[in-house]
Amino acid sequence: MRASSALLCIAVAACGGKKDEPKKQQAPAKSYVKHRVDAARMKVPEGWTSQYDALIDGWRFTNGTATVTFDRAPPQTVASPDALFYFLRTKRWSEGATGRILKREALSDGYATIIESPTSTEGYVVKELGSEWFLCASSGTDDATREQALALCRSIKR
Repeated sequence: MRASSALLCIAVAACGGKKDEPKKQQAPAKSYVKHRVDAARMKVPEGWTSQYDALIDGWRFTNGTATVTFDRAPPQTVASPDALFYFLRTKRWSEGATGRILKREALSDGYATIIESPTSTEGYVVKELGSEWFLCASSGTDDATREQALALCRSIKR
């Protein structure tokens, strides 16, 4: 009897203890809360208007000839101007369309770039605010307007 008791004890120990022991639950995966940008601060150039759009949690700015949008960045665009250019070329432009990066600028919280698209020259600023990435896109009719739009995009803070 003693030998069978010892074997039972060894078998129970090898199987991890009691059969009725509840399994440990895994901790839930970290979920990141999206922070709204309705309270973002920025320097809006004179003559420009701003409007917050709660539906997309983003901003729209205009001066009558140019429009700037500021909302969450697609993850594929945050690495570099080259990543943004590739995203635009493959996802937004028509097949076979060409363009080029005209200017790159590193920022402490992202980057700014000017890209020549098939139809216009556009300015982009990709910035990290908190733990989220945002894309500020502008299209303008001339260099001065585009520079105003880029300055507006660079100025956006939480």
